[in-house]
Amino acid sequence: HKGIAMPRSAKACIRTLILSVLVFTSNAFAATCYEQSPNLDSLGGEYYNLDEPMTLSNVQQDQVKTLFKQLRDNWRGAGTHMECLGPDDAPEEKVFATQLWAKTESNNPLHIAFNTEIKNLDNGVSYTERTDLLGNTPVFSFESISTNHIVFAEKYRSATGVVKKNKTRFTRLVENIYEISLNNDKFHFIKLYYINGIYVAKDEWHLYPAL
Repeated sequence: HKGIAMPRSAKACIRTLILSVLVFTSNAFAATCYEQSPNLDSLGGEYYNLDEPMTLSNVQQDQVKTLFKQLRDNWRGAGTHMECLGPDDAPEEKVFATQLWAKTESNNPLHIAFNTEIKNLDNGVSYTERTDLLGNTPVFSFESISTNHIVFAEKYRSATGVVKKNKTRFTRLVENIYEISLNNDKFHFIKLYYINGIYVAKDEWHLYPAL
């Protein structure tokens, strides 16, 4: 794909198409910058307890296995990356249109990873990113929307890089909420990013099998 130059008119059409997909995002994923996670709203202080992740039922595991098996392919398509910027009382959403090429790998039936090359269509910069789904990551909620449509949340603590006086590091609680659906060969992926229970960013992909 790297050797094919795209005409400016085609880039403009893709950028318009990508930005338009935001209109069709489900209400559950229409988050507003710096608002609280819906899981924080429902759990209160228990939201910060990471000692008791959920265990998927046999039925849920079978659904994940079936869905992930269908996703083991090479994918390409378009998407957006959104970041929340600015002060708490006046946040701004900065949205980048992207092109995507993804290869998958898996180490067990309940895990899949996407090694994705992402091109920012606004500045032409490309970068790679790895996204691991399930596997050993603690899951704290799981919802089955339909046969090939799931929503789940993972939480973990991550070091901030700031060191306390006693040489220990500050940590922050990271929550990622995912919505994954497959309709025929159309793969729709949404990832919401929360830091300490506050919404700060979003990825949305619309992918098709790469020929």
